[in-house]
Parts: sequence; C-alpha cells; structure tokens
Amino acid sequence: MKEKIERFLKKKKKEINRIAELYPEEKSLLIDYEELERYDRGLAEELIRNPDEVISVFEDVLSGMNIPTIVENPRLHVRFHNLPKEKGYSLMIREITSDYIGKLMAVEGVVNRVSDILPKVSVARFYCNKCGEAHDEPQPTRFLREPLFCRNCKRRDFRFVPDESEWTDVQRLQIQEPLELLEGGEEAHQIEIWAEDDLTGRATAGDKITETGIMRLLPPRKKGSVYYKFHEANFIEG
Repeated sequence: MKEKIERFLKKKKKEINRIAELYPEEKSLLIDYEELERYDRGLAEELIRNPDEVISVFEDVLSGMNIPTIVENPRLHVRFHNLPKEKGYSLMIREITSDYIGKLMAVEGVVNRVSDILPKVSVARFYCNKCGEAHDEPQPTRFLREPLFCRNCKRRDFRFVPDESEWTDVQRLQIQEPLELLEGGEEAHQIEIWAEDDLTGRATAGDKITETGIMRLLPPRKKGSVYYKFHEANFIEG
C-alpha cells in the first residue's frame, strides 16, 4: 500500500508545494475520491473500508516527503471529498446504521448547532511516577489514553503533564437532513460531527454542508449496550 500511495502523491507536487508556501494557513492536501479510484480502484475501496489505516499511511508518506515549511515537523492532513452517491458512499443521515462503524462516508445536511472551539490534546506527555521516564502518547479519541506500561521499569503509574503535551482545536457541529430531501411528514434526522484543527470554524448555523468522515461510537455513561454515534470529520465543504 505504501508504495502505491508514494507514487500517487508524487503526482501532487504542485498542491504539496502550495501547502509548503502557505503553512500554517494551509495544512491539508485535498484528494478527489474519483481521482484516487481511477489511479487504483483497490486502494480507493480500502480507504472506504479501513479509513484509519489508509489515511494514516497517506499522512505518514506526506510528512516524510520533507516539505520545506517554515516550521519543523509540520502537522499535515490528507483529506478526501467527492465520494460517489451511486456506490452508496454518500448517505442520508437516517441511512447510517451499525454497518458503517469505522467506515468512511459522506453525509449532507444543514448545520443547526455549533459549539465553541475547544482545546484537545493530540499527543499527551506522561511521566512514570516510579522512574520518571517520559512517554509521548498519541490521543486519537476523545478519551485520554495512558501508556500501557513504562518502557523503562514496566510499571503502570503515570502522571499527565498538560504543559508539555501537544494540542489541537476541536469543535462539535450538529447537522440535520435538508428539508427538501424529506417526503410527506418525515422528521429530519440529525447527527453530531466532530471537527479538528483546520476544519474548525468552517461552518455556522444555517449552512448547508457536505461532510466526509468516519462513523465513531461513544459508550453509554452508565453500563449498557446502546452506544451513541457521531461522525469524525475528515473534510467539510459548503
């Protein structure tokens, strides 16, 4: 997979150089899904089925291209849009069932609620309380995750140090189905979207947007078997 992605990104030199010139105002390489599909259908389909792994490889390859930005170790993203409706990759909110957990899809809706932009830890710095060893732990979810054990003394006793951690912006949006797509007396279904970094601040209440993202689950606050679903945004366009 990595070799295919490297060859694909070599064709994006112009767009990548533009990001280098404008960083940090520009942080993301936007890729048309249909262009990726024309390049390699199998890779495009794997993106839908397993977006976490595929996007991670895309971003690792992009970061490894030694882009000459004005800061060291820039935080770059690879984002996708134009998922085809005819293949079932662009859905109405009501069609998002448990079959789509962890998969990439697009949804269209009208924004009816927008939160403040809040800080979220992206890489958490922990120190072992036993030996003092430092650990940097990526935080891909909304819940703070400690290291499994200290690589030095093998203990599992840590303290989190916010001042030495890396942070990003996060914002919650709620969208509902556009009224023109509803029939008769149907009620509009809603879903919450979590946007991070350069996707925050892009939409306001009343905007009609198309969001490409991954369906995630939140466990219930009390013990139970019913989970809350939300969308982790990969791209938002209006």
